[in-house]
Amino acid sequence: MGQAEKRVCLNCGETFTPDARNARHQRYCALAPCKAASKRASQENWLAHA
Repeated sequence: MGQAEKRVCLNCGETFTPDARNARHQRYCALAPCKAASKRASQENWLAHA
């Protein structure tokens, strides 16, 4: 496994290291407000394609 890349959270703008198990699609950090924003975005995407 290579060095984990740093990413910028789409909600708070802070850099974070994505979890190795889901790094390919993780775009939000682990802070509670960012988790809520991620869930909101996911639900909006789901409903838009339903």
